[in-house]
Amino acid sequence: MQGIDVFPGPANPIGEVGSAAPMPEHFGLPEQVARLNRAIEATTAAGILTRDVDQLPPRT
Repeated sequence: MQGIDVFPGPANPIGEVGSAAPMPEHFGLPEQVARLNRAIEATTAAGILTRDVDQLPPRT
């Protein structure tokens, strides 16, 4: 029996974290927003990329 692929498209954790990053600022936590953005920048600069960002072919 083959498993069910609940998330058929590529995952985009960088996009998820990036889109959620401004939320702490709403609660008066601008330094946490800056830390999240620096972490995203450092991760992508190190070449750690997901399929959607790195243009890899999808899983088969």
